[in-house]
Amino acid sequence: MENLTRKLQQPTVQIILSLVLISAFIGGYYLYHQNPTILSQIIPQKEQSNNASATGNPKYKSNDELTPLTQDWAFFNTDAIVPERRYTVITTQFKIENDPGQIWLTATTQDDATIPIIALIYHPDLVDLDWDVLNEPYYSLYQKEHKFDTIADFLANTPEDATIIADPHLITYEIIKPDRNVISLAEAENIQDADYIFTSFHPPVVEGQFYTFTNAVDASQARIDEANSISWKMDFESTSPENPIYLVGLHVDYRQPGAL
Repeated sequence: MENLTRKLQQPTVQIILSLVLISAFIGGYYLYHQNPTILSQIIPQKEQSNNASATGNPKYKSNDELTPLTQDWAFFNTDAIVPERRYTVITTQFKIENDPGQIWLTATTQDDATIPIIALIYHPDLVDLDWDVLNEPYYSLYQKEHKFDTIADFLANTPEDATIIADPHLITYEIIKPDRNVISLAEAENIQDADYIFTSFHPPVVEGQFYTFTNAVDASQARIDEANSISWKMDFESTSPENPIYLVGLHVDYRQPGAL
């Protein structure tokens, strides 16, 4: 788990995500990783970027009708159709039969970006956690005992004597005070030992084996390529041909001011 989350913060990963790199390098890198799935070839571009789901009702989808994801990662592009992208909402729907491990979403950023574009879609220790939870657009705060009513209050008055687990990038970029007792989610051995969990993960809507996840990111510093597109990547910790995860739907929505 530590290696998976650590590589999301490395600048080289942001470079690798770009689809406008030297073609020889891309070809060799893809070949080494057994041709990871390019979701843009599966889901029409207009259905990724507009206000429409990429697939229909998941309850009527069999495995044969879905896209199995079996590799370490998958890519997709979205049109940068509007200049305002501070509130970009990504909705993903999966059919999960077995534990896929952690699933992280990243996007390519500009060379001078001051913040990363990273969101935790799925974590096996969080998906069924029954703590009190504050859900706000970009982040969630799990509290073993309810104390804070807003995440802003938590960040401004982070308890000094509490044990806090947080996403690695929230620590690296000091979204949370670095002088507190904060443990990276990548290094946490038992989340039950924490008092608070500060994360970009949001609890899903679950219908049987079908999970709908909604994450929001600030994509204002995303890199726009020559095709006026943003490149996205999903990292899967434990998927394999023997343990696939099935893509049901994918939807990216650039919501405009006033929607937040």
